[in-house]
Amino acid sequence: MTSQEFNDRCIRQLRDARLEDRIAVIGSGPSSPYIAPIKTLQQQLCDRCGISTIPNEEFWALAERAHSNCPDEYFRVIRTTYGDTPHWQARTYDHIARLPVQGWVTFNYDDQLPTACFDVPGPPIDFSVYPAIGRQPYASPQEFLGSQKRLIALHGYCNDDNPAWEKQVILRTTDYNDHYIDNPAPLFIWWREMLLTAPCIFLGTSLKEPGLHRAIEHLMPEHRDRLEKMNHIHLINNQPDPKTQNYSTPGRSLFVINQIHYDPIDANFSGLIRILSEFSGLQFHRPIPRGTGPEPIRPTDTFSYS
Repeated sequence: MTSQEFNDRCIRQLRDARLEDRIAVIGSGPSSPYIAPIKTLQQQLCDRCGISTIPNEEFWALAERAHSNCPDEYFRVIRTTYGDTPHWQARTYDHIARLPVQGWVTFNYDDQLPTACFDVPGPPIDFSVYPAIGRQPYASPQEFLGSQKRLIALHGYCNDDNPAWEKQVILRTTDYNDHYIDNPAPLFIWWREMLLTAPCIFLGTSLKEPGLHRAIEHLMPEHRDRLEKMNHIHLINNQPDPKTQNYSTPGRSLFVINQIHYDPIDANFSGLIRILSEFSGLQFHRPIPRGTGPEPIRPTDTFSYS
C-alpha cells in the first residue's frame, strides 16, 4: 500500500467517524517546529536548573526535579519557551481551527491554536483557560455540546492578562496531583464527564498525559462498555517499516481509544495536512507568517544603516 493509498483510507475512516459530532483534543505535535518540542524543553530545564536526565524518565518527573532544584530558572524557561511565540505559525492549526468539530480542547501552552481559531470567519469562538483567573469561568464538557463553538486550554496558557501564568501551567508531577488527584480534583472530574459525554478525536498527542490516563483507568471497571461505545479516536502517525514497507496495525490507546493511522510522509507532516485539508476547506500549502510580515527584499532596494 502506498502512502497516498494509506492516507486515503484514513480520510475515509475519518468521514465515517463523523467529525461534526466530536471534540478535537489537540497536543503539541502541530506546534513543531515553531514551539520547542518536549526534548528541547527537557534539555533547557537540565541546563538551566542544573540537573541531568535519567534514562526512561517521564517528562513530568524531570520537570518536578528541575523545579525542586531551581524554581526561578524553571519558571523562566517555561515563560520563555511558551510566551515568546514566533512570527511564523504552523499551518496545521489553520486546518484544525476549521475542522467541522463541536469544539477544541488543547493541552498546549502556546497561543498558536487560539490565534488560528480567532482568525476563522464567522461567529466568535468562546475561549477559556483552566486554571481560571479569579472568577473567570472555564467551559464545562456539557457546554461543548451547545451551539457556540468553544476552545479551552486545559493545562494553562501563556496569558498576557495573567502575569503569573507560567506558575499555573500543568507540567510537573505535583501539578498533575494538584489538579487530577487531590480533592476536589477538578480536571479528573472534567475528563470523566467529557469522556462519557461526547466522542473525542485526539490529534497531535501521544496520550502520555498521566492525568488523562488516571481518569480512564478509574472509569474502566464500571464504564468500559460505555467508553467503547463512545468510539473515541486517536489519530496517530504511522511510518512504514523501512525494510518491509509495511504499516503497523492500528490498536487501542489507553485501552479504549480506537486508533486511526496516517502516514506523515515527511518532517513537515505533509500527509497530515493533506488529510486535514479534506475537512477544513483550505488548500494544502506551507506555513504562513502570522499577521503582517516584513516586506520582501528586492534587487533594487537600498538600505540606510545610519
